Amino acid sequence: MIRRLFGVRLVVLSLLHFATDALCISLIHGRLYPDDIGRAVLVFLLYNLAAFVLQAPLGLLIDRENRPWVMLLASGILLAAGYALGGVTLLSAILLGLGNAAFHVAGGKWVSEEGKNGISSLGIFVATGAVGLFIGERYACAPALTVALFAVFAFGILLLLLLPYAPPPDGEREDTPSAPRHGFLLFLAICAVVLMRALLGKVATAGFAMVGALPLLCTLATALGKMGGGILSRYIGIRWTVCLSMPTALVCLLLFDGIPALYILGVLAFNMSMPITLYYANRLLAGREGFAFGTLAAFLIPGYFLGLCLSREAAPYATFASALLSLLLLLLVWHALKKGAEK
Repeated sequence: MIRRLFGVRLVVLSLLHFATDALCISLIHGRLYPDDIGRAVLVFLLYNLAAFVLQAPLGLLIDRENRPWVMLLASGILLAAGYALGGVTLLSAILLGLGNAAFHVAGGKWVSEEGKNGISSLGIFVATGAVGLFIGERYACAPALTVALFAVFAFGILLLLLLPYAPPPDGEREDTPSAPRHGFLLFLAICAVVLMRALLGKVATAGFAMVGALPLLCTLATALGKMGGGILSRYIGIRWTVCLSMPTALVCLLLFDGIPALYILGVLAFNMSMPITLYYANRLLAGREGFAFGTLAAFLIPGYFLGLCLSREAAPYATFASALLSLLLLLLVWHALKKGAEK
């Protein structure tokens, strides 16, 4: 019964993740981007800084109060306010970004804590956001979509509040050691992997035209990679998942980026690192899961902007370095935590 309740809550939170990201991107692209390119850049910056950078301080707040349902309600209020104030472009962008950030740290905290940092649960929760971004951008501000997304969000929040609290099920951890020496440096290594995932996502562009169903397939590969990374890590271990996924991503994205099937496989493989980074961050910052989730989200921003600054000629080198360093850093963290568990 306990595990079933947690499973229902995980499904609801994953659907809310989809709805939140779809709603924000739909409103940003459909209502807030003006014709003036300078103002559009300002909207982009304000929204993304609020949505990503502010997750870390919001995470600290939710760790201190430990009431994720309050933050979820706040996220709904902020999203509704951002929609209602769409005529005040910059304020609306900030409110939508804050609503997005509040949901992510609340959902991340809830899944991490109630699921005892289960790596497969983390993968399922984070996977749906990619699909939400795709749907929101593709059907930006369609009235029926907006109504449907708000309805899903409201119904999901209501269902979460009505469900009885489910104590954490049996853990899915590979081990539960205390924080190792040099834990801060290991956490920085995890942050670097997140930064490089954002960087690679910007520079590892396809060597073919993104037409027809290919954009959707790449989106599904991103989502399935995040979900599969968590599930595979649970059953074969993190070390083997990393050793299989990172070299696959490196080869496919660097050498076969012109072949759609292999490029999509590379996208899937590289995104397997996401639940692994969340899992390790929670291990290293036990009891501060909200801050861990928010800090990793914040590191997506410098990776994204670094990718914007790199030239096309530098992209293959950045792809190679990102995949190789991610492999080495994840194995380093795995080894350090395993060694600490054996003491």
